[in-house]
Amino acid sequence: MAIENITPSTNFLDFTNLTYREILDQIVEKLNADSNFENFRESQIAQMLIEIFAAGVDLNNYYLERRAEESYMETARLRSSVIQLAKQLGYAITRPIPAQSTIKITMKGPLPASVVEGATMQFPIYSEFLFDGNPYLFSSTYTYTFTSADVVLGVTGANAASYEKEIEYSLGTDEDSISAIGQLEVDEDNIPVSALNTIDIIQGEIRTKTILGASNPFVGKKFQNYKISDTTFSNKYGPEDYGAVDNEWAESDLNVTYVKVGSTLVAARNYEINRRTLISYESLSNQVQESDVNVCVIRTTNDDGVMVEFGDGTYAALGAKTGTENIYIQYLSTIGKKANAVGVIGKKLIYQNSVYVNNNPIPANDITANLEFALNTSIKNGADAESIDSIKLNSPALYYALDRLVTKGDYAAYLKSLTSPVNFKNAIAWGEQEEMRGGNPIFKLFNVALWSAIGSLYNTDAAIIVPKTVSATEPANNLSTAVLDVNDEDVVTIYDEPADSFFKTFVKANSPNDLGTSTVANVNTVNAKLNTRSQITARNVYVSPFIRDFDITGNVYVGRFADATSVSVRIANAVYEFLDENADFNKAVYLSNITEVIEKFREVQYTNIAFSPAALVEGQTTVDVDALYNDSDFNAWATSGTPVGNETAAAVSAAYVQGATDWWNTDLGYGLGGYGFAGGWTGITAVDDSNVTEYSFNVQLMKRVYDNLLDLVPNESDWPSSFANSTYFDSIMAKMRNSLLTQIRNNMIDSDGNITSFSIRNEVPKFSFTATTIINT
Repeated sequence: MAIENITPSTNFLDFTNLTYREILDQIVEKLNADSNFENFRESQIAQMLIEIFAAGVDLNNYYLERRAEESYMETARLRSSVIQLAKQLGYAITRPIPAQSTIKITMKGPLPASVVEGATMQFPIYSEFLFDGNPYLFSSTYTYTFTSADVVLGVTGANAASYEKEIEYSLGTDEDSISAIGQLEVDEDNIPVSALNTIDIIQGEIRTKTILGASNPFVGKKFQNYKISDTTFSNKYGPEDYGAVDNEWAESDLNVTYVKVGSTLVAARNYEINRRTLISYESLSNQVQESDVNVCVIRTTNDDGVMVEFGDGTYAALGAKTGTENIYIQYLSTIGKKANAVGVIGKKLIYQNSVYVNNNPIPANDITANLEFALNTSIKNGADAESIDSIKLNSPALYYALDRLVTKGDYAAYLKSLTSPVNFKNAIAWGEQEEMRGGNPIFKLFNVALWSAIGSLYNTDAAIIVPKTVSATEPANNLSTAVLDVNDEDVVTIYDEPADSFFKTFVKANSPNDLGTSTVANVNTVNAKLNTRSQITARNVYVSPFIRDFDITGNVYVGRFADATSVSVRIANAVYEFLDENADFNKAVYLSNITEVIEKFREVQYTNIAFSPAALVEGQTTVDVDALYNDSDFNAWATSGTPVGNETAAAVSAAYVQGATDWWNTDLGYGLGGYGFAGGWTGITAVDDSNVTEYSFNVQLMKRVYDNLLDLVPNESDWPSSFANSTYFDSIMAKMRNSLLTQIRNNMIDSDGNITSFSIRNEVPKFSFTATTIINT
């Protein structure tokens, strides 16, 4: 058929004109061209009908456009649409994360007569507490064994009524049981404090759902699915459950979530829980024996509930096969972020269970009234279900990588999708080809993937957003909620000690076998997740982030009648929200972007701001290398330390001075003339020299000093005991960095006032807006 013979559309509307005014103008134009409407079109009734028609077309266009928008990840606005699109990409939505805390158990006398040496009391896993109206659970089984001192002082002693013992540490014995013990000194019972763990609780309650076979319409059918409309269903299931091993589902009594099918719960068969697919290596390999695998999938539904899905009986087993089989589902219900709380240390919890000596439930053995339970840390790390923005960002990235970690972009995308143990906001990864020394490769980093990640640096949950700091008086704003490598509220290590993982990797030059392992449990947790997705020959190594503090200084000029206080809060919130999304690792931050954010407010007339290095955190100290003999850490070692090899106070001090001199004269390229180190350590800090960076400090100065100290210990087997590997060395090097922090930060600012100069990849800037003044003009 010739194209000229196709009957054109008789609709006069141009479908590219979508606004109400454009549609109205087209209708009026059409009526004006038709003489049949000459006497009608000017009447009020005609105008009303024309406007109603135009409005109807406009409304239909709106709904058509909205439907089209909801079909694409980038334009979808409804959470249900984003979840549905993410499922099509095989993405597992992160569900609410339970908050956690540690507790202290106080045992008070007089203890019952049934308490004898060697008797026990047990707190089973998932025993229940109440605090502030919310349920909490033990995350492990804890068993306490009574000592002879307990008996003498708490049962038979004259002062048994006043006997108290605090239990706040636990000693792991196996994966199912942990023995609770009192506070120990390093040498008591030959158990070092480093072997002790805290007694942990998690926020949530265990819920169950039973689908009876007698009334189940899906019995015997393929691909059975059952919906649980509970938005509090936690993220702790499958590979994320407490019993998972190396981020893989494992059948374990530690699992809080299970799916079982059978005539009774005791006789029911347990199903492996997957988060993405029914097809696995086991299900494929079992086809050789022509057997199916008991595996199911739990997915998030469009309304934030969950769907439990079974197989077809070929690769993955059916659910209920006959009407005599029931489906039993257990899971953890949690309120997520709402449970997070500060200022709660020492507050009492209500234990919902009874405790008996030797687990013998008779009245004479009841010791419940002798026990008090109190919070030992803040309640933290709770998180809500993954946000729309996070799903939009992470699901396509993981889909492109097919859930594998090959490129550095794959690593960054996956790390940003994690909400536990830290809800990561920023992440970076790089490989050995990007780490060179003088143009030469670092052989020990071959087949190593280096990564660093950090949570939000700003408390964006508050009505008035503030930067997170090291303030122990405001734990909610504490950086401990954003980093992996600190415990409790002690985040001062980020500033006051060398970042341990960077030190081991780039300064100590640890062997590849030592890299990728850590003394920090959270680091190993994330590494285990990475190991299941990365190349089998790659070793994943965490590198601590270096947080760089800057102030946004200057003035913001607003109208004469503007409320400066209110405007200041709104502007600060907007700036922090922008930085939270855009101030990433090794990523430039431009003054023009901050100015644009501020000047969008109608009250603002103009701005005059700048970036400047923040002052040292309160309590930080510095060291003058020339006067090292007066340093407290140096004197502590000199008086109580145990020198190894040729270590003497004079030799150790000289190693620092020589390292600093070589760094200044050789590495930074400055001779003894002018400001050189001959003028003392203060001479270095007085010079505005762009070569003083975090990289030059760690890899040049710190390594020189470290190597100089090792030279004092000829026997390599004695190196672990040397001053170079002591806490004294860590502390003194931290003070040296503090002396240079202002200069390091200043050298990150380019000649145009922007922060563009990062000397290492794991540097991330953090800003405070409080130094900015709002001025009415």
